[in-house]
Amino acid sequence: MNAYDRPWFRFLRWALAFAYMALVFYLSHKPSIPVPPLFENQDKVFHFLEYLGLGFLFASCTPSDTSLRRRFWLAFVLASVYGVTDELHQSFVPGRDCSAADWLADTAGGWAGAWLFLKTESRVRRARKL
Repeated sequence: MNAYDRPWFRFLRWALAFAYMALVFYLSHKPSIPVPPLFENQDKVFHFLEYLGLGFLFASCTPSDTSLRRRFWLAFVLASVYGVTDELHQSFVPGRDCSAADWLADTAGGWAGAWLFLKTESRVRRARKL
């Protein structure tokens, strides 16, 4: 068994992903987050970066014996679905709103995070074979 797939290590990866999801939920539950305005639509960049981390963590949680393509899609879909639930949650928080543009930024970040993790893992696998 690969050390990466040991049960305690898999548990740790999922625990990190759930802790990150809890952080996203906590931040989404705040009526506003004081950030100095730097440029128009900067919140989309924050959404993208936030979900880049989540997509990366979800990709790390997928079993290593699964194809990279399947792992990518699983991580990407999980991040996108969580983005939908996060936007719906924000619709109930005073001072926040539910936005399709925010969800698209979440989804793009999830895509980028999953891609980044799996591209890195692919390179590590090739380097080990040399």
